[in-house]
Amino acid sequence: MKLLLLPILMLLSFIPTALAVPPEPESPLEATAEKWLEMSKEDKVKLIENDIMLLEELDGIILNKPAEFYAEEIDKFLEVNVPEALCDNVGLIMKSIAILYDDWGDGRTQEEQIKELFGDDYNKYHKEIDELLPQE
Repeated sequence: MKLLLLPILMLLSFIPTALAVPPEPESPLEATAEKWLEMSKEDKVKLIENDIMLLEELDGIILNKPAEFYAEEIDKFLEVNVPEALCDNVGLIMKSIAILYDDWGDGRTQEEQIKELFGDDYNKYHKEIDELLPQE
């Protein structure tokens, strides 16, 4: 009986420790900007490629720009907005970039997407938001 109890106690003592350690983010949609900045360029591109596939498979959202584009744009955004953005979710940053570049293919117009993204601030800052849009 004592021999059976020892492995069970060892297992039970390990469980709280395992639960206390948060898992590594598996996608930029889950990663914080601080974690993003620690990643290599190759890892960033791989994660975004994975998310682009998941967005299409799970939500029917199609992004046409390559993963490299999003990795570079997220890096540019964070260069300007650090440290304010360190706790930001990289998925929200990526979605914002996709909407501003009219690449968030969910069947809605860019204006509808921007209104949802900015919420009540859209009407208040309409002119400033329009100036953020890339000029082609």
